[in-house]
Amino acid sequence: MIFRRTNRRTLCTLLYTLLSVSSAHAAPAPPPLSPVNKKLAALYNHAGALLKKGRKTQALTAFENYIETAGKLHAPSSMLVLGYAQVYNIALQLHRLPVLMDALQHITTLAPQDMAAAARLAQLAAFQQDSSLATKMALRVLAHKPAVSNLLRGDAEMALGLTATRQGNAAAAADHYLQAANCKPADPQIHYDAALSLLKIKKYAPALAQAQKVIALIPSDPGGYLLAAAIQQQASDLQGAAATYTALLKKQPGSLPALFNLAFIYQQLHLNQKAVSMYEKALSRSPHNPGAHFNLGTLFYEEKNYPAAAAQFEQANGAFGPKSPRVAIMQAQTEMQCAMNAPNIVAKEQCILKSAKAFQTAQKLDPGNQKLVFQEAQLYALTNHFHKAMAIYRGILAHDPSNRSAVFGISNLNIMLVNLQGALQAWHDYLVHQPRDVVAYQQIASLYERSGLWQQAADTYKKLLLIEPQDGDAVLALANDYVKSKQPQLASEYYNNILALNAQASDVPANQRVIVRANRQSWHLTALQGLADIARTAKHYRKAIHYLHRAEQEDITYEQINHQQVRNTPYQEVASLYLKLNAPQKAIDELQKLAKLNPLDSTPWVLMSPIYEQMNQIPQAVQALQKAGERDKTPLRYSLEAAALYQKYGEYPQALSLLQTLPNKYQSDPDFLQTEANIQEAAGKEDDALATLTKLQKLRPWFQWIPDKQAAILTHLKRYQDALAIRLQQLKQHPDSQQTYADIGHIYSLQNQNSQYLQWLQTRLQASPANSSLIAAFLDACAIQKQPDTAGRVIGAIEKQYAAKQNVMIAVANALQAAGQPQKALPLLKRLANANPSNINLQNRYVSALDAAGEQAQGNAVYTALLAAPGIALPKQQALRLQLISRLQNQNKLSLAARLAQQALALDPINPDIFHTLATLLNQQGHVQQMIDLAKQTFHHAGAAKPLQAMALSVEGAGYLEQHNIAEARVKYNAALKLFPGYPPALDGIQRLNQAAKPGQEK
Repeated sequence: MIFRRTNRRTLCTLLYTLLSVSSAHAAPAPPPLSPVNKKLAALYNHAGALLKKGRKTQALTAFENYIETAGKLHAPSSMLVLGYAQVYNIALQLHRLPVLMDALQHITTLAPQDMAAAARLAQLAAFQQDSSLATKMALRVLAHKPAVSNLLRGDAEMALGLTATRQGNAAAAADHYLQAANCKPADPQIHYDAALSLLKIKKYAPALAQAQKVIALIPSDPGGYLLAAAIQQQASDLQGAAATYTALLKKQPGSLPALFNLAFIYQQLHLNQKAVSMYEKALSRSPHNPGAHFNLGTLFYEEKNYPAAAAQFEQANGAFGPKSPRVAIMQAQTEMQCAMNAPNIVAKEQCILKSAKAFQTAQKLDPGNQKLVFQEAQLYALTNHFHKAMAIYRGILAHDPSNRSAVFGISNLNIMLVNLQGALQAWHDYLVHQPRDVVAYQQIASLYERSGLWQQAADTYKKLLLIEPQDGDAVLALANDYVKSKQPQLASEYYNNILALNAQASDVPANQRVIVRANRQSWHLTALQGLADIARTAKHYRKAIHYLHRAEQEDITYEQINHQQVRNTPYQEVASLYLKLNAPQKAIDELQKLAKLNPLDSTPWVLMSPIYEQMNQIPQAVQALQKAGERDKTPLRYSLEAAALYQKYGEYPQALSLLQTLPNKYQSDPDFLQTEANIQEAAGKEDDALATLTKLQKLRPWFQWIPDKQAAILTHLKRYQDALAIRLQQLKQHPDSQQTYADIGHIYSLQNQNSQYLQWLQTRLQASPANSSLIAAFLDACAIQKQPDTAGRVIGAIEKQYAAKQNVMIAVANALQAAGQPQKALPLLKRLANANPSNINLQNRYVSALDAAGEQAQGNAVYTALLAAPGIALPKQQALRLQLISRLQNQNKLSLAARLAQQALALDPINPDIFHTLATLLNQQGHVQQMIDLAKQTFHHAGAAKPLQAMALSVEGAGYLEQHNIAEARVKYNAALKLFPGYPPALDGIQRLNQAAKPGQEK
């Protein structure tokens, strides 16, 4: 914000800095008085007496009377100058500028050598915009011989500078102000004016220097700081401007211009937190600054703090008054974001209302901006108020049926509602008014393609081509639709039509040739690719290769013209076709051709490697991977693949040698170390592998497979104690790991210490009788050593000692089942279940054991007994019923399951899980009408929430689809989507409908 002087301030400064009347005009020693002089003296003394009494106005009138009388009496000019000097002094005190100007003009006329008066008159004339008089007086002062003082020259240059400023000549003004500053270096106003003039002509460095002189002369005045910062801002020195504002705030912490401008600079520098803090500080002192509220709102918006942004825009709107469309638009867009992120439906609706109101306000303020109407429609679309959005678009079309944007809106809404018929209808209606709109045909064709109606899409493109016969994109799309509709012959005809076009575009005017040539070249390549695809599908591989070779040649030609890289696709596809023809060498030749054309591309070498491997040319396969690595940003992975390839074929020395050739920076990479360890182990260099794994473990201590690998290698090396130490450490971390127990048992068995292993297990069992993995390992060990009596004795002792410990008994049962002894687990689980009839978890375990033993009927009986037991809350009862129903379904007892589901639904008629289960059971039994009736009953239930109603409508739609009533099914699915936009079962149903029926064929 630039400090501006008011006219009044400038005038006061000018008037009170003028010099007093020159001593040359003081009253001379009185001569002997003639009658005339006596009369003049009386008049002069009378005026002086009035002035002495402070009656300035009357004194001014009296001195004017004195001047008039002196003139009539032809008094000497010195007597007149004396009167005008007094008039000047009084007018100066009374701020009567016209009187002041008149007095000075008379003085400079009567005393033309008085340069002080001339300088004063020049300044006043410049201020009054009398450029002619100001220039005349100033030049008189500057041309005077002998030269006047620097003070008077400075005043004259100031007058010329102000005159040039008034005339809009900032360059001349700057020159005069700088001359004045040289004459009067201690005058801050001159430096200030010089800085302003230099700023106007964008001489930022000298302007800043002048502003800094103002600061140095009057450091307590904010004007100099504000001017300096403004210059720095215009010079794009935002950091410097920020420093200047900061310096001002240290002297005047409450400076509002500094606070607001510093906040804005922080915002420009993307120092958002600092900007927010500064805006908030400024607004605490001046809370009704609309610009600050708006800027703060945009900051919050950028930070995605939409509620805070909305509050600021609301403040800005209130401060501006409802007259700024820009604020209203930002407020609307922010509230729209709030609606999309609202925590609940109530907050969402409130935000939608605020956003809609803001959009409507913006529309009133800017009635010609139709974009705002579309933004309001977008608000409703994004917040799932599709009917409101649709109403806006239809309102636009009611006034302008040719508005394509509104048709796009209606079409997109219908697509979101999975109503492709509605989208198609919108575009067909539009074509009535705009029958030659190519975009409309493109949209209709796209909708048909989305529906899988390829023939209808092709027919639409044909209509488009009647309007734009040279539209190659439409021809290609038409050919593609024929491919999709299994009409390859027709597709080939259209592809060949494209190839018939002159690719060099010599048949079009020269001014269009560049664009047309580029399009046709692109179309040619697409058509050749399409013909190749058709031939490949028909297994005419050589014909496909022919088209692809032609595409390659054309692509090379275009690449030379357009200086682009050739496409990889044709070469890769030709290579794959040669592999189908069992010609791997030709595939290699094709990829090598591509590698020469695109020498920096790793892709052809990556593709060559597996072909070389297929040809059993392992060194060449490795070399191809290495060449790929030379061309890739991450070459390590290809070197590791090459080493792994050597390993795959047992060429371990070559693999290790290859790894050693890699730069040192890669040899500490975890992937490198893992590959190296694997190869070392495979090569029989197990000690080296262990050392490598130790390095890797330091880099990746969380890799759980490393201890496994180390223990396996140590076991193979017969370093059993070391291996056992690792396994025990693993067991310490995961005491329920059944695999670790097996690994430890394997180590004992290799040492022929099976009995010691069994003893070790028994010792651990005494400390951890509830560890089912440990018990299972013990049972397995007993079975291996054929000691069933030991197993029975130990398990029996545990059951006896810990009979009251439910967790131990469950662990024993689990272990018996894991050890393949479910019959022994069953009595134990039965005892636990009978002892705890209300423990549903135990009952479930018992039922699982019964199922494993093939006793599903007994399992059903357990659930039936549970349902009959008193004291079980309804939610748990319903969960049990659902479990039993699921069991009966799996056992194909659908009728019994349905009766149980009906009982459950009678207890809780708005339970969505039970409703869906019963509907599914009815459908499985072929009772489709009963399913429809159930869905209607549930939909109309007084307590049904929207999600349940959407489910019921979808079930009803599924029933009508089963009855082949496509139209009614569509109505129900669309109703479900209206209640619950995006509801998956309804979307799936619509998709099945579109597959089941074509337009115009619905019942």
